[in-house]
Amino acid sequence: MNEIPRRVTLQPDGKYIWSVPMDMNQEREGYKMGARIWAGIALAVLLFGIFFSLRSSVWTPFLYAAAFSFVILLITFGVLQGLQNWEGEYRRTYRLLEKHISTGFGKRTALFEFHKAKVMIVGKNYIELKAKIGAFRAYIPKEDLSFVQEYIQSRIPAECEIRYE
Repeated sequence: MNEIPRRVTLQPDGKYIWSVPMDMNQEREGYKMGARIWAGIALAVLLFGIFFSLRSSVWTPFLYAAAFSFVILLITFGVLQGLQNWEGEYRRTYRLLEKHISTGFGKRTALFEFHKAKVMIVGKNYIELKAKIGAFRAYIPKEDLSFVQEYIQSRIPAECEIRYE
């Protein structure tokens, strides 16, 4: 596979592709949010175990729930610790097509269709598109930001609000 360009580059198949380093502070916030969700699930499992133990007067459901919650927390915070201390540069690849923009590969593909955009936010090095449900942020090399902005802006609905940060 050829190396993915760092600048927005038109490919022979008609799509634009580029790779940029991620804002690791924002990535870490996403990791922390995921950890909070899994900690909440562990708490719910534990409470479920307590409820069934009190109802049945047997400690077995509580012990299983506590063990399962402990494993969830160990895995969650172990992964969180590893991701937060990841050394090196983390890059994300974007693909810009006629009807959508995407990142990731296979089952981990995130995609945003332009016709769903309600708000477009243009930052110093990113464009964020928001729909009724969901949002998509694309980081773009500063040299290519105006091109990508014009490309997307020509494809989003006319009633889409555009903000600058």
